Amino acid sequence: MADAPAPPQQPTAEDLQRDLEGMDVDDDLLRDDDGEAMEEVEDDASIAESDDEDLVKEDSDALLTFDKHEGAVYCVSVSKNGDILSGGGDDRAWLQPGPLGEDQARRAMCLEGHGDSVTACGFSHDDAMAATGAYDGSVKLWDASTGSLLRTLEGPGDVEWLSWHPKGDVVFAAPAVQGRLATCWTAPDAFDPDRYAPGREEHAMPFAHIGFGGGIHQCMGQQFGYCQVKTILSWLNRNYDMEIVSEFPEPDYTAMVVGPKGKPMVRYVRKA
Repeated sequence: MADAPAPPQQPTAEDLQRDLEGMDVDDDLLRDDDGEAMEEVEDDASIAESDDEDLVKEDSDALLTFDKHEGAVYCVSVSKNGDILSGGGDDRAWLQPGPLGEDQARRAMCLEGHGDSVTACGFSHDDAMAATGAYDGSVKLWDASTGSLLRTLEGPGDVEWLSWHPKGDVVFAAPAVQGRLATCWTAPDAFDPDRYAPGREEHAMPFAHIGFGGGIHQCMGQQFGYCQVKTILSWLNRNYDMEIVSEFPEPDYTAMVVGPKGKPMVRYVRKA
């Protein structure tokens, strides 16, 4: 009578580990009965669900945990005196006065007003002002000591970053944009030369008209330019009646010197 076959040996943990190392596993197989993704936990080699509520928060050595945001945090800036400015996906920015360890009972200030995620923030060179930028296309300037809104700058698209000048309150501005701000000009896109006439003088507002630059670094040819333009227009208006016969052209902001797009046509007749 033949001997009975020996029972198969149970594989050891080392055998299973060796077999799994070269195995391709479909990600869809690593899900539980509820369809939740599962992951390997290295400390006990068990499988746990990846739900956030099952994750244990570890102790941290951080000096301060700032958890005011209700969404993802997209930007953080710390001033020289320890103020903390942050922005997030909850369309808000928060300003926590500093420095750390001194008067931390001061309540953080919520900076509201953006219509989309706050993605950029920073302090001015002297920490007196804070700036926040968002995907709603706006940059807001705040008083860093009180949290009050000082000004809103509207841009053409999403704001992904911003930066203050490191040595002063310097603002870079494009004349093509400044000349079309409704906060400075009445009907800014309308052709209205009378806006410069006595009684209105809309260009008299500081930095409203910066065709030749603003501040101390203005174009050195500014006065010559004004003299040249006045001379040419004065001679033309004294000697000719002029009328535009084509559609009023759009400005070409892609040119080095902004001019009209296309070929605008003008009819002119010498005055008697």
